[in-house]
Amino acid sequence: MTIINTFINYSLTDGQKELLIKLNEFLVDYTFCFILKGYAGTGKTFMMKGLTDYLKSVNRPFVLSAPTGRAAKIISQKTKSKAYTIHKTIYSNEDIKEYKIDNDNGTEIIKFYYNIKNNKDQANTVYLIDEASMLSDMYSEGEFFRFGSGFLLKDLIKYINFDNNDHNKKKVIFIGDNAQLPPVNMNFSPALNEQYLLEKYQVSVCCYELTEVVRQQNNSGILHNATKIRNSLKNNILNQI
Repeated sequence: MTIINTFINYSLTDGQKELLIKLNEFLVDYTFCFILKGYAGTGKTFMMKGLTDYLKSVNRPFVLSAPTGRAAKIISQKTKSKAYTIHKTIYSNEDIKEYKIDNDNGTEIIKFYYNIKNNKDQANTVYLIDEASMLSDMYSEGEFFRFGSGFLLKDLIKYINFDNNDHNKKKVIFIGDNAQLPPVNMNFSPALNEQYLLEKYQVSVCCYELTEVVRQQNNSGILHNATKIRNSLKNNILNQI
């Protein structure tokens, strides 16, 4: 059975059909990372629902995650699968360390450090990261807390641990729309940038973008105009002011 069989009763766009072929190849080849980009309404979530159904049918373990609690809740409802925030997935609540920092005024600040979990997932686990455009790789820490190295994408890659990847079966799929606002203090979304992942983390990457809007709201004026603006920007067609 292949992932294509999961969609046999659905009418798919040409782009969705091509995506299935690429996903099917990705799940068995030596590539570590897959980036699925797509406009709003192109069926990214629909395709992910089919992918999770397929993984369940072949008993292949997967972890579904997103940068925020709201995003995790939505993708969980859409796929009918458990989903968690990336922080809950990769950081340990059982290994919290306390450390002190000297303040400029001579006082001490006490902070708490959450370490990265030991990954006990099976060797052929597939990690599905939804709303990946929000996934930052800039240093960040709270007033009283710091998670891992402070670099979320870096910690996620470290947790997955491609260095210990038996027969290259461990996979990660980043899903998102790179036209959305990038993470704070970044001018692009690193998890949706093939070159960045390759150069920064030396992971092999396959990339595909869905462009045909299929959602019912394709008659919506907002979605119609947003698509026109996106296509104009992509083709470097700008209005004169």
